[in-house]
Amino acid sequence: MFKRLMRVIRSWFGWAIGKAEDPELILNQWIEDQRAQIGKMQNDAVGVVAYEKELQHGVETSQNKLVELDNQVRTAVQAGRDDLAASLIAQKNSEQTNLTSLKAQLEKARQQSTLVKQQLQQAQLNFQQKSNERMQLIAENRRAKMQERVAQTMQSFSASGDSDTLDRMKEKIRERSSRAEAMIDLGTSSAQGQLATLEQSSSNVEVQAQLLEYKKQMGLLPPTPAIDQTGSQPQKTMEPMKIEEKPPGA
Repeated sequence: MFKRLMRVIRSWFGWAIGKAEDPELILNQWIEDQRAQIGKMQNDAVGVVAYEKELQHGVETSQNKLVELDNQVRTAVQAGRDDLAASLIAQKNSEQTNLTSLKAQLEKARQQSTLVKQQLQQAQLNFQQKSNERMQLIAENRRAKMQERVAQTMQSFSASGDSDTLDRMKEKIRERSSRAEAMIDLGTSSAQGQLATLEQSSSNVEVQAQLLEYKKQMGLLPPTPAIDQTGSQPQKTMEPMKIEEKPPGA
């Protein structure tokens, strides 16, 4: 159980670290670390080369001293100063031993200096190559980020929820438009129907009046009772209605 829990915890930490890792930041930090390491190698190389130069100078100084001691020994021998000559010879032998040691150290220093220079040169070359590769990787990472943003934008445009919302709104607008058109049609039909009804009623009244007139003229109606002349107006006699005949072709 404990192992399973630790595995889950490590997986969580690994996922969190993976999400937090920004390739561009990591690459830039790596380049900075490499640059610092190159600087350290340069300092080390400077120390090795300086030591070589110091040994070279020591060898040259020892050689010059040996030449000087040799001349002093010759001078003491010529002067008959054997004791002085012997002392100078002892110093010369000591200096010769020192020169031999310096030459051996110088040879090793030269080898180390050559090796350090080669390593430094190779490290600088690798650093330059890695720097160029880093720039390419950063450019690819930026392009990938841009493509992710474009894909997310396209996904948002093609999301089904938004499409359903648009479809529902279109349907509502169509329904509202249809209802408005139906109301307009119904209103127009009702007004036209009422107007037609009024026209029909008016026509019926006129027809009935004309029919009554025909009946009066033809004596089909009962006679109108006489009205007392006192204080009343005389009854008017209805004249037959004249029907105007139109000439043919009119």
